[in-house]
Amino acid sequence: MLLPLLLLLFSGSASTPQATKCPSVATVDSTATADRLLTAGELARAGRSNVWDALSLLDPSILLSDRALQGGRTLYVPQAMSVGDVSRWATGSRQPHALVMVDGQRADVATLRQLGLADIDHIRVVHDPLRLASYGLNGADGVVEVVTRKHTLGDIQVSYLLDTGLDFANRQTYGKAARGSSATDWLRLPLQTGFRHRHQVNVSGGDRYVGYLFSATLQPESRGVMVGSKEGISKLRSFVSYAHKQLRLQNDIAFSQSFDRQSPYGAFADLARIAPSTSPHDASGALAPTIAVDNRQVPNPVYEASLGSFDKSKYTSLTDRFGFRLDLNGHFMLQGDFNYLRTMARRDIFLSPNSAHFAANADMRARGTYHILRDNHTRYEGGASLSYRQSNAVGQLHASAGVRFFDGKATGETYGGRGILSDRMSYVSFTQAYDTLRSPSASRAFERTLQGFVALDYLFRHKYRLTLITNVNHSSLLPSRHRDAAYYGAAFHWDVAREGWMRGSIFDRLALRFSMGTTGVVPFTDRYFSASYRNDIHNEYIYNYYQIGARLQGMPNEDLKPTRLSSCQMTVDIAIRGFLVRLDLFHKRTSDLLVYARLPYYEGFSHQPDNGGTLSNTGYLLSLSKSLGRTDNLQATLRFASSLYINKVKALPDYFKTNFYTPALSALLDRHVFANSLGLDSRLGRYTCALTLHGLMTDKTPDHTAAEGTVRRIGRLDLRTLQVGYDLGAVKHWFHKADLTVTAENLLSWRSRRLPAGIHYPEVRSVVASVHVVF
Repeated sequence: MLLPLLLLLFSGSASTPQATKCPSVATVDSTATADRLLTAGELARAGRSNVWDALSLLDPSILLSDRALQGGRTLYVPQAMSVGDVSRWATGSRQPHALVMVDGQRADVATLRQLGLADIDHIRVVHDPLRLASYGLNGADGVVEVVTRKHTLGDIQVSYLLDTGLDFANRQTYGKAARGSSATDWLRLPLQTGFRHRHQVNVSGGDRYVGYLFSATLQPESRGVMVGSKEGISKLRSFVSYAHKQLRLQNDIAFSQSFDRQSPYGAFADLARIAPSTSPHDASGALAPTIAVDNRQVPNPVYEASLGSFDKSKYTSLTDRFGFRLDLNGHFMLQGDFNYLRTMARRDIFLSPNSAHFAANADMRARGTYHILRDNHTRYEGGASLSYRQSNAVGQLHASAGVRFFDGKATGETYGGRGILSDRMSYVSFTQAYDTLRSPSASRAFERTLQGFVALDYLFRHKYRLTLITNVNHSSLLPSRHRDAAYYGAAFHWDVAREGWMRGSIFDRLALRFSMGTTGVVPFTDRYFSASYRNDIHNEYIYNYYQIGARLQGMPNEDLKPTRLSSCQMTVDIAIRGFLVRLDLFHKRTSDLLVYARLPYYEGFSHQPDNGGTLSNTGYLLSLSKSLGRTDNLQATLRFASSLYINKVKALPDYFKTNFYTPALSALLDRHVFANSLGLDSRLGRYTCALTLHGLMTDKTPDHTAAEGTVRRIGRLDLRTLQVGYDLGAVKHWFHKADLTVTAENLLSWRSRRLPAGIHYPEVRSVVASVHVVF
């Protein structure tokens, strides 16, 4: 995240803040890289409900591995997301997850939950090995860069955006509804029509010296498709920029808060396991506390929903991003940024004393529990760089060097009590004692990373470009013996269309690019390379005393190295009379993965963490677009995106393979993924229309309702979005501009086999009406 982050805030001029981009290394133009740049308009046409769904639809390389688990939640944020398929197995404490940057700052779940389509200017999905190398220890799982909207030039402008939607549960993957007068449709019992509405007001304006944007967003308590489920969000943002001669400053402060409440019916997939012949009522007509499922008695979901139990969460975040840019003279430029992030997450879980979970406990002091889970993050990050630019008739030279730091602390705690007399006393202070079945716990983690880089970019005769970068990392995430890690990247770009012998050809653009680079990720925490202990009573009573002490939690390995990703990629970029083609061919190799190695018996432990194993990822990325017609009243564009990933495990240590390489660990490895999307965008006068289809074929998709590690071969085709809009234009004395858009999402779906999706929360079909008014 070196130079791309340092240049992120000020890559555009002060007079064109909306043009601010996330440049590649050494400010290479975006058309010269293999990255995928998606504008706010493209994202909006792909769906209005969720940013990540729209992103994965437009760029099939984005794989949301946990979407089937989480279902159709409005505030869905991926917990398992990869760019270009998975690059490592999920051993250790750090699961594979792409790095998400928002305006050059690392973002976490609390920040991403409050990110809406109206806040985004564009998103860049980083595929280029050269740019991945610039992220050092954080690039191997993939990188997604989000750039938010800034101010607009001119007089003060007030805009209002309303998104209101209806959500309907989609039970297609669970089969047909139960039939018969005595049958109970358990999947229908917890369902309702969801309703949500989101309001956003922006005040923006500015000139060549001062710019500003003030924004307020409110999504009141929204009703989900499961009874009792709710979500909400509120956010305030202030962005101010100032320019004077060669100095440019800007500051962006945002405060946001979101909440959600789970349905008391529990996981949606659990209801599918109940036989239709099972009634939720007993012989007297009252709700039965338990019902029979798979020949055993389990709590009745309908009865549990009638109690006062709840599971609710609250996320709060405060961010402050400051940046500066100073043009020293015609050739040198100094720029930097400083970012602060504070997040707080809290989850409260109350289980009523009348719950069937406590049926075996006659003592009221053992009935009813209340648990609290807290997670807090504080982060400081920033950096500075000095760049030099020189150009003449022959070529352009751009060199830069800089440093970047990250200082983060994360704390977490869980505790709870047991013994609550009634639902009216649903708080932890009313419990009788600590819950001895779930011991209190606390955690604390630190990261301090210092990165330095040197980058060189040379453009010769506007046709040949060579870019080099070296990145050195010094981090507390690594063992003291190997605290440093270095990565590199190189790229060569050839603009073939500028050659003299190409004059008069049919090509408007023809370019070739070859890039290669290395990047890394740290899949372990400090307890894997440093000694950590835990209390050990050991239940030994000797000489009238219990033997109390401590013991090692495991044998650390001070020679651990971060996982390394080496990749190379060739890009072909073609434009012929409105027909655009971009093809990327790539090969990736992941080495030094986290495994476990056998230890001699005298060590006292059977194994310790180690490095080993090799993965490969080979495939292509293809994007096509064709302008079908372009007149004053009619415009139409056909777009197609495709990706193929062939994932193979090349090497696997024998001891690790025999003892740890379980089906659950290998569920997303050694597989093929073929994903495609087809869209049509059109405009006729003031009317607009957009249509998007999405297809996916893979030989390994996890079956979350079967035994752990079970995978299935599946193909699917979805009509993901159908959107119709109308431009109201200007109405005198009322507003300068207004438009109305209606979007239907997830309308139709075909699957080659029935594989349940929407495990915790059902999948949904949505209809969203949006109104945007500029006063």
